Amino acid sequence: MATFLLLHDAFQDSGVWKQIYLELRDKGHEVHTPSYMDSMEGYTSGTCESLISNAVDKLKRYICDVGLSDAVLVCVGFSGMLGPYIASAFPSAIGHLVFWDAVVPEIGKSYIELCPADFAESLRAYSGEVMVAPVKLGSLPRLESFDHLPPKLFPVPLSVFMESYEGPSKEEWPKVTMLHTSSSDAFDIAITSKQSKQYNADWIELDLDEYPVMGKAQEVAGAIASVVPNLMETAQGGCGRRTMPHELRMQYCSLYRKRQELAELSLHRIDIPECVAGMMN
Repeated sequence: MATFLLLHDAFQDSGVWKQIYLELRDKGHEVHTPSYMDSMEGYTSGTCESLISNAVDKLKRYICDVGLSDAVLVCVGFSGMLGPYIASAFPSAIGHLVFWDAVVPEIGKSYIELCPADFAESLRAYSGEVMVAPVKLGSLPRLESFDHLPPKLFPVPLSVFMESYEGPSKEEWPKVTMLHTSSSDAFDIAITSKQSKQYNADWIELDLDEYPVMGKAQEVAGAIASVVPNLMETAQGGCGRRTMPHELRMQYCSLYRKRQELAELSLHRIDIPECVAGMMN
């Protein structure tokens, strides 16, 4: 089967991937969901030279520790700024780069220059502050309304959105796929099919009506898995049937529930470097 490395968006942690993680694991894939923003709350101006570099360095250490090989790196929202750094640093570990409504970085430009105008305007409204709280930015608090998956939201240093991308050019990136999920609740980037042609990337579009990272996990997991060619899934019957919704399998299949409990225990969590405490190597 395939290996997937899933990078969450700004203001979130790896818990946001829980349902998609479980769906991919149920298909037999190896899935990694490191967190990289859940220790930024104590940040003060001038503490770290580059929060993007710190996050990238921590993710690089994670890849070395777990020994990834030929993985699919899936970036959503802000994490698109990190993906090419990581993929180019580990060509044997990352064989495919997926931008799921993620910002597609351009050399010399920052996230705030590349994200949608309304989101950039919201960020600039707090230009005098060190931290930006998610409660200030539109539909983000709606994430807390999902009872089956209460994610953690974190304030993020404003400076991380102002840092220019100085990573490898697109010619150095691995194979790219762009995944777009249309949703009125998507608060971040909306990539376009036109962009996919500019980057010689495959294009996948899903028409969803919920916050897709949680509300439509089965469909999104299928789309993510589809970027790997020639995958063969083992047929299952009864309550383990692939086409049965995750919620029904959790309700009626005790073996399935047990697998999910075991899978959840292996959710990977890491923190960004402890720059506040001066613990960076």
